Amino acid sequence: MVQLAEKENKTDLIALCEEVIQKGEPITFQYQGKGLAIISIEDFEYFEALEDRRLSELADEALKEPGETIPYETFRAYGIRTASNVIRNS
Repeated sequence: MVQLAEKENKTDLIALCEEVIQKGEPITFQYQGKGLAIISIEDFEYFEALEDRRLSELADEALKEPGETIPYETFRAYGIRTASNVIRNS
């Protein structure tokens, strides 16, 4: 992974993108105190798939927990806090 020094942050964006393509490595840098990265679309899709898989695993674990579930329509209509109260009071 390439890390830019503070003074290098004003480098041309196109040059940075070309570097990511050529080296196949992400570039990280700071902008207005925030950490940012330029990554390839393949890396982005990989991380997105990992996140989707993890969220799916968390949902499966939550469904195994004892207690009532909140129907999606109720959750969508009221939000999680209110939907929980609607279920309890019905």
